[in-house]
Amino acid sequence: MTQTKSEPEEYARCLLRQLATERVSDITPFAEKIGLRVREVPLKSFDGALARIPNQLKGRIAVRINIREPGRKVFTIAHE
Repeated sequence: MTQTKSEPEEYARCLLRQLATERVSDITPFAEKIGLRVREVPLKSFDGALARIPNQLKGRIAVRINIREPGRKVFTIAHE
C-alpha cells in the first residue's frame, strides 16, 4: 500500500522547493524569509498569535517570551 501525502504536507514541500531549501534548521529566519516577523512578547493567556497584513504576504508572529522549552517555542512559531 502506498501512502499519499496530505495537503498540508504537499504545501510545505512546495514551499521548501520554492525557497530552494530542503529543511528548516532555524524557524525564525525561515519565518522572516516568507514575510513573517517573529517577536517575543509578554503574553499571558496564550503562547502565540499570527497577525496578517490584509492583501499582502506579510505579517507578524507574537510568541510568549517566557516559554521555557525551546521545542515548545519552535512549535508555537511553526504553528502560527
